[in-house]
Amino acid sequence: MDEIWIEKYRPTNLSEVVGQSAVTTRLKNYVKERSMPHLLFAGPAGIGKTTSALALARELFGDLWKHNLHELNASDERGIDVVRGKIKEFARTAPLGEDGFKIIFLDEADALTSAAQAALRRTMEKYARTCRFVMSCNFSSKIIEPIQSRCAVFRFRPIKSEDLEKYLKFVAAKEGLTVTKEGYESLTYLAQGDLRRAINGLQMAAAAKEDITADIVYQAVAAARPEEVKEALQMSLNGDFSGARERLDTLQITYGLAGEDVLRQMHRSVRDLEIPDKLPTLDLDPDRIRQVLHNLIKNALEASEDNGALITLSASLECENNRYHLEIRVTDRGNGFPPELLDRVFEPYVTSKPKGTGLGLAIVKRIVEEHGGRVRVENNEGGGASVMIRFPVFTMDSGIENTGPIKSESV
Repeated sequence: MDEIWIEKYRPTNLSEVVGQSAVTTRLKNYVKERSMPHLLFAGPAGIGKTTSALALARELFGDLWKHNLHELNASDERGIDVVRGKIKEFARTAPLGEDGFKIIFLDEADALTSAAQAALRRTMEKYARTCRFVMSCNFSSKIIEPIQSRCAVFRFRPIKSEDLEKYLKFVAAKEGLTVTKEGYESLTYLAQGDLRRAINGLQMAAAAKEDITADIVYQAVAAARPEEVKEALQMSLNGDFSGARERLDTLQITYGLAGEDVLRQMHRSVRDLEIPDKLPTLDLDPDRIRQVLHNLIKNALEASEDNGALITLSASLECENNRYHLEIRVTDRGNGFPPELLDRVFEPYVTSKPKGTGLGLAIVKRIVEEHGGRVRVENNEGGGASVMIRFPVFTMDSGIENTGPIKSESV
């Protein structure tokens, strides 16, 4: 366990490179022809760019590959002095062996400053007869055009899950590990096409236990399960923001996640959420619904006059009997409805106000029911009353999962 597995199991020839057959096939042709142009390898981290460059040098130069290859990491040494110093010093010396050139491998070349890239372009031209440059980068757009135009550009793709799992099984067999099906699935999920990350995850899990399950993997790499992140997202989508925040806080504490780690996992999980292609709309008469809200708010303000005329207006998406409804609630801070009138407040001319007409709630009920909705009232435990109106929106068959109420409130 002392040795780093990503180095222990790094492929040593192009045939062993995982998941990049389109790239390695072309590179093998260079080996066969004993000739190659400058190369630019572009793609995410951990998918074989460095491994391919080293394997190419081994196959071209054989036992002399270390003498004919100079490797630099541009993220460590990114200024123009590197080009003028180390790169030129190696480029101007003659290659060993029968091949007429040697290779400078510049890893993370997109970290070079613009001035350094301009100097590198001139060096590439000056020493083109005896030196080839192989550059790797995460973003080819950060490489200046004069360099790109002098290179054969290779696009490395994230490695497929089945290729990741196949190589992980090879490593596990070599290390005498037992990994469950769910364990492999968790490793490939967390890797996101990055073989280096997958092997590191396997080694960290193996340090905890030889029999590796999904639980051990997530604990070892300090990552939340996708279903846990999805649950928090679904709660947020459903408007339960307090619950979602508590769920995320729990995940951070349980797995020791940083905020950035949570956001990264949430970004992946968003794509898996069941969100309908077309959100539903309500077919309502705006003028008549405005009349409903006017009546309800006016009543609530009048009932709350003795308590500062403060009211609460809220809207939520509720699920009842496998069907979603938009619920609008108006809450006052008055004395509530007299108990004997609760069942009759929507009847015309029924009112508890000395100067009331008893028509406001009757009109509300008629308009709401004409729109396919319903209305009800209740007295609140802490005082005051609430009037709730509901309009049908859509059924669960439309693609929204029933995971609780969706709430959005304003006071």
